[in-house]
Amino acid sequence: MSGSFDYYARWSYDQLIVRQPHLRYAGLWKLKGCYYAVCPDLPDAKTLDGKSLAEWFAHSCRVVGAPVRMVPSAPPDAERIADTTAVERSARRNAPRTIREIWVELSMLLPTSFPPFVVTSEDSPITIVTAVQLTSDQEQQVTDACAILGDYPGPQFRTPKAESPAFDVSKGARSGGAHDLCLIPSRQFAKHCNRDLRLLHEEDEDFWMSHRQRVFAEALTDASSILDHNWRSDRELGCIVDASVIPPHNLRTYLSLYDRVYLVAPLDLAFSGTCEAMGVSQEEFLELLGLGRLRVLLPQSLDRYDRTWLNRAAEAAPNALLMSRRLAAATIVDARQRVPLLFPPLGSAERHILLHVLATQLPQVVEGIDAQKFNKFVTELASNWANFESFISDRGAMGTMHLGIGFLAGELYEYFTGRDMRFELWTAAPKIEWAGALNAHAFPTAIDGHDETAACDMIAGLYTPHKKRSTTVAPPAALTAIENILSIDNKVPIVPFAKEFWSKDIVRLRHLVLQIASQNVDEDHLRVAIKKFNAEVRHYERRPDLVKPLNLVGLISATMAATGAIDDSIRHLVPVMGILLGFLVSRIVDEIPARSTNAGKLFDLMNSLLTMRANPNAVLVARAKKHLKVLKG
Repeated sequence: MSGSFDYYARWSYDQLIVRQPHLRYAGLWKLKGCYYAVCPDLPDAKTLDGKSLAEWFAHSCRVVGAPVRMVPSAPPDAERIADTTAVERSARRNAPRTIREIWVELSMLLPTSFPPFVVTSEDSPITIVTAVQLTSDQEQQVTDACAILGDYPGPQFRTPKAESPAFDVSKGARSGGAHDLCLIPSRQFAKHCNRDLRLLHEEDEDFWMSHRQRVFAEALTDASSILDHNWRSDRELGCIVDASVIPPHNLRTYLSLYDRVYLVAPLDLAFSGTCEAMGVSQEEFLELLGLGRLRVLLPQSLDRYDRTWLNRAAEAAPNALLMSRRLAAATIVDARQRVPLLFPPLGSAERHILLHVLATQLPQVVEGIDAQKFNKFVTELASNWANFESFISDRGAMGTMHLGIGFLAGELYEYFTGRDMRFELWTAAPKIEWAGALNAHAFPTAIDGHDETAACDMIAGLYTPHKKRSTTVAPPAALTAIENILSIDNKVPIVPFAKEFWSKDIVRLRHLVLQIASQNVDEDHLRVAIKKFNAEVRHYERRPDLVKPLNLVGLISATMAATGAIDDSIRHLVPVMGILLGFLVSRIVDEIPARSTNAGKLFDLMNSLLTMRANPNAVLVARAKKHLKVLKG
């Protein structure tokens, strides 16, 4: 390299060909320490929005000081520079970084035993400052880590001078105040962690550093390759409930409909209010994690959550917490299968080829495309493709908010309606993406006139074009329905409820409630439908469990005796056998429905027919309400 900024020339060229894909390019060339980005269409080339390409490159694309300029053809004797591969992009090799970004990545690359350090750029682009003198092995560890980041000049090392301010390892931890979504590394957060939480945090970072190449550069499409099977089960169904800011419904309502609840953890200031709204104490919260009926997603940096509770949760149920980076990896892999336009595992030149086809060929073959609007869409898509590795590396699961399906939904909505609904769609998108990765249903947020159901429905429709992989958006009215049908309130102790209300009946209740809620969108219609259904339940409750009073045992005994099937020598045992068989039949009627969906439907159908009202669902609900009364005591 001939100059300290040479390594930025390649990055500048990558940005050029991806962000302005409608033009032709002939590579990046080097001659005598200078770099040349070749665009045969110069000097008249324009950007997608009609500006001078040369001026845009000089003022809005090229890194300041990078020795690269645009030319229509390469100089004689110039050497062509290899295109940036997907593997290099996955590590953000040679990408411009702030001091904070270098510090964060080195924090994850260096071993946990490495002394506390800060990064400055006083003597060179990378200067490592430590309180103690580093050994030669430790200096080599830093040099090797820096080499992964790019072709930077060798790092410098120093210790603070005696007159320097106090050594502060937190320098640069947060750069944007309350709105900074970047993840703080475990090295910085360790002082707030117990052993269990620290290990979880470190494992999440180790996973990311060892798997980001596979996530970004390989055509992975199965989230099961990223998540443990306990987080993505085809046998049990869960739901995503976002409690990060707005308190959700009573937790019992979700547990009555789903085998597992994936709760997006409430932020620190909202934690107490969220527990109160869900009807659980902090102790009960921990017990539910241990039972496996409740799991917690932590998409934001750990310093944004209640640290005391996080430490206790990590100690009580470490397998019930999913950290941001692994959640991000599962989201990317799952999204790639659903919408291939999102997060392509390609190098810079390959991304340019695909975008070039979109920008130049699609408007010619598809009638009715508004060229100006479509160019805007291509511009936004190209910007995402140029930067998604950086956003996700910095922000984890929060990095996909405006890069994934939320971006696509926002662009399409504005294209067809002229209205800008990006913010609403961006904030609704993550729960659909996370639900897809976890094979779960998603509950929209709905409170005080704010209802994102329509936004979630639109996003889910775009995100799951194949019915086989569809993501279901559960209507918020389902919570009102199940609460009113089962009469669920905080008097039901939640931990025993979570332990015992765990059966095949949940599947049938879910189908029933979702059907009632989806067929009665209007609040008045829903209220009438629930009232009508509850009347059927009360009708059954006046004549419950009619299968048992049929005296099946006596009927069988009488039939056997009448046909001579019972030998005289054992006829005296019939009463004893009848008692035993009667007990078994009673137990079967009580327990089989909870263990077998088909058997439950059969028994409930028989009971409903005996009441002259053929609605097995009323029998199902009556049985569930009876169970809740027992739990209430």
